[in-house]
Amino acid sequence: MSGIGFFLVDTPRIRDVMLRSGSYHDASKLFKVLARGFRHYYEFFQDESLLDPDSKGHQFVSKVRDRHFQMSEQSVRAGGGRLGPLPSTVPPPPLSSRAEKLLTAMREDTSGIMEPPNVTSILLDKTGGITQFDLTTVLFSFCNILTLFPREIGVGGDDAKGIAGYVHLWAVIGSIMGVQDRFNVALHSTDTVSQQKILHDITLAGIKYTDEGAMTIPVTTGSIFPLVPMNSAIYFLLHGVFGLESAQLHQTLSWYGRFVVKVISGLMRMMAWSRCFRGVVNWLARTVVPLALKLVLCLYGEIEFFN
Repeated sequence: MSGIGFFLVDTPRIRDVMLRSGSYHDASKLFKVLARGFRHYYEFFQDESLLDPDSKGHQFVSKVRDRHFQMSEQSVRAGGGRLGPLPSTVPPPPLSSRAEKLLTAMREDTSGIMEPPNVTSILLDKTGGITQFDLTTVLFSFCNILTLFPREIGVGGDDAKGIAGYVHLWAVIGSIMGVQDRFNVALHSTDTVSQQKILHDITLAGIKYTDEGAMTIPVTTGSIFPLVPMNSAIYFLLHGVFGLESAQLHQTLSWYGRFVVKVISGLMRMMAWSRCFRGVVNWLARTVVPLALKLVLCLYGEIEFFN
């Protein structure tokens, strides 16, 4: 869920560089990218030697860092100092009327949020390459949302040790990615005041500046997972997790979309309340999901299943 927010608002520079690759406009290509990414995600989360430069986890994170900066530099050169089109640029398809309504509802629901002027300029500025600001907001989306809203996303209050381990892992990943310690929000996860300011002044305020291009990734993702409507997922994130009054988004939900929101909310409450239920979900995530991802990549011809 936090990944949706990250692609929508947090890092326009990283998001634009990724969109220019063309892999995020086509459902089949995006499905392969997601499967490959989640498989690596599982690998480095289970890698006990992440600090070892020769470990798979360390090499994967380093490869991601190098790839981001390589594409950023190519884009800056192509744009004469600004993010310009890459040779592989594929223009995004026009948004459907449903996606247009979703985008309008998101903007209207966040129109009353006021942000500092300097934050506005950072969100809208697309000059230069990937910065510490971009890397920090990526880290915040995938790490600190959990520390701010553990119960809302299914982590019980009795799981403090697990949360601490998760945060520490992201602190290490942030360091490998090149985030300076003073900007590494995973190292300052107990500073809830600063985290709330980042959430309000950057994440929520930034939704007001979401453009049609930014909607490409969630719209394409929604076509891959049709059982979970994208407006339901975004409504749950903004209203169910962040607590933002989202009347306009709610109006875009069909009866099925509202049902999906209730199911997701119920699952999160069950996971937060029951350690046993959370254990079953975690077991499925550690066993069934990696096998499914491996099967998908095998069908795409990326890997051999028994390799």
